[in-house]
Amino acid sequence: MNQDTENSRVSAIRDICGAVDEVREFVKNRVSKYKCHVISQDELKQLYGICGQIREMAEPLGLTDTAFRLWYEKLESLVLNFDMCRVSSFLEDEFLQLVDNCIQRWGADYLQTDRDGKRAIKIKYVDFYGGFEPEGHWLYKALIRRYKVVFSDTPDYLFFSCFGSSYLQYNCVRIFVSNEAVYPNLNLYDYAITYSDFKISDRLLPNRDAFEDLAYRQLAEDPEDAGKLLDSKSEFCNFVYSNKNGEPFREELFWALNKYRKVLSGGKFLNNIGGAVDDLREFQSRFKFSIACENSWYRGYTTEKLINALNAGTIPIYWGNSDISDIVNSAAIINCHDYPDMDSIVEEVKRLDQDDTAYKRKLMEPILTDSHMVEKYLREREEFIYHIIDQPYAQAFRRNRGLRGQWYNDWFCYTLGYPNEWFTPEKGQFVEKEIEMAVDGPLVSILIPVYNRRELVKQAINSALAQAYQNIEIIVVDNCSTDDTYEELQACYGNHSSIKLYRNDHNIGPVNNWKACLDKAKGEYVKILWSDDITGPKFIGSAVKIMEQDPTVGMVYSECIVFQGDDFREGIRRGRTFYHLQEGTGRYPKDVFYKGMFQEEASLPVSPGCALLRREDVIIWENIPNRMDINCNINGAGIDLLILLQALEKYEHFYFIDQPMNFFRWHEGSFTAANNLVREYNLAKLFFCIHFEGGNPYLRIMQMRILRDERVTDAQEGVDILCKYGMSEVWK
Repeated sequence: MNQDTENSRVSAIRDICGAVDEVREFVKNRVSKYKCHVISQDELKQLYGICGQIREMAEPLGLTDTAFRLWYEKLESLVLNFDMCRVSSFLEDEFLQLVDNCIQRWGADYLQTDRDGKRAIKIKYVDFYGGFEPEGHWLYKALIRRYKVVFSDTPDYLFFSCFGSSYLQYNCVRIFVSNEAVYPNLNLYDYAITYSDFKISDRLLPNRDAFEDLAYRQLAEDPEDAGKLLDSKSEFCNFVYSNKNGEPFREELFWALNKYRKVLSGGKFLNNIGGAVDDLREFQSRFKFSIACENSWYRGYTTEKLINALNAGTIPIYWGNSDISDIVNSAAIINCHDYPDMDSIVEEVKRLDQDDTAYKRKLMEPILTDSHMVEKYLREREEFIYHIIDQPYAQAFRRNRGLRGQWYNDWFCYTLGYPNEWFTPEKGQFVEKEIEMAVDGPLVSILIPVYNRRELVKQAINSALAQAYQNIEIIVVDNCSTDDTYEELQACYGNHSSIKLYRNDHNIGPVNNWKACLDKAKGEYVKILWSDDITGPKFIGSAVKIMEQDPTVGMVYSECIVFQGDDFREGIRRGRTFYHLQEGTGRYPKDVFYKGMFQEEASLPVSPGCALLRREDVIIWENIPNRMDINCNINGAGIDLLILLQALEKYEHFYFIDQPMNFFRWHEGSFTAANNLVREYNLAKLFFCIHFEGGNPYLRIMQMRILRDERVTDAQEGVDILCKYGMSEVWK
């Protein structure tokens, strides 16, 4: 957009704001005159005429947003159906506030543009990592070179990252910027700059930010320089990592090289030098080689791990981005993706370590396949952003904002957690609720056992992927489905670094499949997510923060909504709330849980699908021993409750979150729809009462309650009924 065009726009907006100000004064004068919001029908028509002129001026500039259109249409309806009470109510409650909002949105920022010759743009940053400072980021520096940047809560351009999902609230141009291994969802974003192995027209730019810090074009310019660099190396190989939850490959590489020569670990993970190093570059510069593995395999994902090794003048042993050779000369590094197995990688390291000539030759190789790649990328990155902003605003949107696009946006808002954060179904409006949560920390394993739920399980997986908490692994075990569930999941998620897919050779039953998921989990915490359910995006982060801060808490669970049908938004609106403690969010003594169990209160969960537990506390029984031919293994009824009861056993408290963060789907064939399971749950309670937590008064009462349900009238009958359950030997 040239300066003449921009000046014309500023002038037009100034005229519009003048007209809006005239409207405000028109109403205020009548308020002052009559000491209340009173206006005649003729005056209302005059007001409507002025607003019509504003609309004619604003529409060509793309300023007539939803708020304005609703405001104008309501005014029009009042003119056509004049009613003094309705008019007074509208003016008193809405009108002046809406007028002031128009002034703020249209004028206050734009009218500053011609003071320094730059166009003003309203922006906002959301969902970045903790401690993020916009003014220090390359994006802000690029913007202020060309525009007058105004931070606003009603932005035209929203810049956001992957550490939350509040971006869904903003109906403006959305630009996703991430340095994490996250695929962009272009159904929800207009543009993205993130790690990717491909570019999509003007919408997706592959992130190459790490290379901006590359200090050298080659490690050595000539043989003499290479010789000096080699002489400065006093150590063999280093390994510097603090995150222990990366892909197993890097640890396997560490131990494989250790069999040849000792690898020194200077990070917190596998540390063998007495503590973490303070100066990474100085430490790495002493070594001939550096293990430079990404945390996960992801095409296009290359981070500072490779760049730090190169800047320290050491040869990286690199793994992570299998397409790295498109950018980095494989002759300048040891690219693990070029070798068929671990033994071949180790042999190449040994060869270079023992052959100084070959090592020096590698030091002299150009690092990049294109020596001007960094300059080209930085220029392309700026042009990518400028292209977004320089085009007419109405044309800058790329995502589908029609009916299907809005439905997709609402799907995320209403089914992946926002109902519990700001939507109140009873009121039909959004109410902001602050949730204290962690975005990173110990590994959490989300366990999804599945059988013949090809479509529903994808919704469960997507809700797991939408977690604001970053350090997760998603374990999906298919129990030999007959509807191609596994094949569908492989096609959709087979290359996703956070998802691990498994299939049983034969159907081992539902409970054994739960155990199969647990056996494969590595997380410190576990969240069971049934394959037809949905978990909200902030549940895990909220629960982890609580359990990390309070070791006396053995379980965190949230309120749940049971919903029906495929229309998630409507399903949640009409759904029923379960597992709600009237006292609200907080920590509760364990005895409250036990007491609630024998009273059969609906406020307490029987399903671990709404809870976060420590993995070490999760015990899954294959069946509950009894002599009544009750087989709990058929659907897991009773066994699921035992998971919660035993997980809580050694702790003093549990914690309840008074917001629906988990959503159970009711449908034919679902466990939620099952009934007549009283005996299974009585069996689980009785089994736990007798074998665990002996002497607890509430558990003793629970025993008696169950016996009463069996119509026991005296002690001998009590012994008889316990014999039926196979537990008489421990009854006293």
